[in-house]
Amino acid sequence: HENEDWAKGLIRELELGKLNGFTGKTVIHPSQLPIIANAMKVSRSDYEDATDILNWSNEDLGVQKTKSSRMNEVKCHMRWAMKIKTMGDIYGIRENE
Repeated sequence: HENEDWAKGLIRELELGKLNGFTGKTVIHPSQLPIIANAMKVSRSDYEDATDILNWSNEDLGVQKTKSSRMNEVKCHMRWAMKIKTMGDIYGIRENE
């Protein structure tokens, strides 16, 4: 039970860190690595949206609806898309949301 508590606390800390814009974590024990590596993965829908934005081909449209029913604006979301694409390429993609 004690072993699960530290893992739950670490996962919560990683979630809060992401909400506050942190994209890394210092590891003090090898058992933390799988948890941190998994937390750094991006969702499949975010990765697909980011890829769509980076491959935007219709200059006449400023907004486009995605497969996940989001509305993406190429000019507003370009920096976000670059960050998500890079993180997905480095850390991987989380298949289940």
